[in-house]
Amino acid sequence: MSISRAEVEKLSKLISAGELGTIKAKRIVNAAKYILEKYRGNLWNVLKLGVKARSELMKIPGVGPKTADILLLMVADKPTIPVDAHIIRVTYRLGLVNRKDYETVRKVLMDSINRFRPRSL
Repeated sequence: MSISRAEVEKLSKLISAGELGTIKAKRIVNAAKYILEKYRGNLWNVLKLGVKARSELMKIPGVGPKTADILLLMVADKPTIPVDAHIIRVTYRLGLVNRKDYETVRKVLMDSINRFRPRSL
């Protein structure tokens, strides 16, 4: 069965172990509907966009920067760093950032990694 046609209550029970099951279930169903309507169910066309892929993914209802970065890294094998609350807290405590927001932490970590990435000849 297509997720976009799933009953929120049933999906909620399946994901309830992660808390907030009803809210997450609604978001998943709405995102699936959006992907079906906008991309004919094929997210690969978005993931292939390169730099524009991240902003395009975040247009999907319920998809924020962390989810977009996870998709880009884990599915599309694009160089990015998903950041969660723990990473934000650790980078702040280590003094690597002076602001506790997603984009600041992500940028500092991406810049740090790029400094150590071997350059091609």
